[in-house]
Amino acid sequence: MSAPSQADVSTIITPAILQTVLDIFFPWPKDVVDVKAATQHLMAPSTKHTQRVFDAVHFQVLKPLSSLRPDIPDVSVCLPRADDPVYAERVCALILLIDQVPRFLYNRGLDAGWIYLFFDQITQKLVKKLLAEERFPDSTSLWTGQGYTLQNAFFHKFLMYAPLIHSDDWEDHELVDPALIRMREEVEAFAGRIDRGRATRDADREDLYLFSKMIIAMAEAGAPPETFDGFFFWIVRLFDAHYGIVKRFGRYPYRNSANGRESTEEEVGFLVETEGFGESRMTREDVEKARENARNGTWEELSDTRPVA
Repeated sequence: MSAPSQADVSTIITPAILQTVLDIFFPWPKDVVDVKAATQHLMAPSTKHTQRVFDAVHFQVLKPLSSLRPDIPDVSVCLPRADDPVYAERVCALILLIDQVPRFLYNRGLDAGWIYLFFDQITQKLVKKLLAEERFPDSTSLWTGQGYTLQNAFFHKFLMYAPLIHSDDWEDHELVDPALIRMREEVEAFAGRIDRGRATRDADREDLYLFSKMIIAMAEAGAPPETFDGFFFWIVRLFDAHYGIVKRFGRYPYRNSANGRESTEEEVGFLVETEGFGESRMTREDVEKARENARNGTWEELSDTRPVA
């Protein structure tokens, strides 16, 4: 397979692929959403769901994109004009495709580095470009004006903030912060109650352990909060919980192995205290190879391993 050029990106990421991604992530109509089912579907996807995603996009999109390394392509060329009725949906699908899907498919072995060193770089570049050009489609009224309920609009747009939350650069977290504040305010207005997380926000953004505690608690409960306001108040707090880690360490320490980075003494202590939370599934040999690749500026080819039950 010959490596695609930047000009070929729009022939790889087609409208049909983006519609497929949207249909897989949101298998319900615009005007109705089962909140409990939606939270489970988006936050705890089944292996069957993950396999369906792999079959739809790995060979068709993500593997060809990986051939562009080390270049970080501008995937905004795959989007229609901002005044196109499907523009918001296409942006959402494009972000899901490159930010969320690799986390489902590749978070093990030497594939894990592709998530953070390549695919994350693409979506962060995309989101910051759209924000700078004032064409990032996160206005709730934009979505509801296209027939989405307010609740369904939020289920689509909150994941569009994820690339900046996933960034190792704390300035990206500052960039997304106004959107998180607006999201909380809109949910409060809809629900008619104040989020208790307001009172703890400053402390939450300094707590290095809150993120892992929240995810572990969700796993133990079997699901995130199942009401609309409860879920989105939880999401805002979860996003806030990333901030302190990046500000303290200048990066996410639990990505060090996947990215071929050596951990500092303080980071080692943090990883021990959090019992390796967030680290990719890697053998010692994988870790050593990732470090070798980082030193030499080399990459392992993205594998074709299909998720298994």
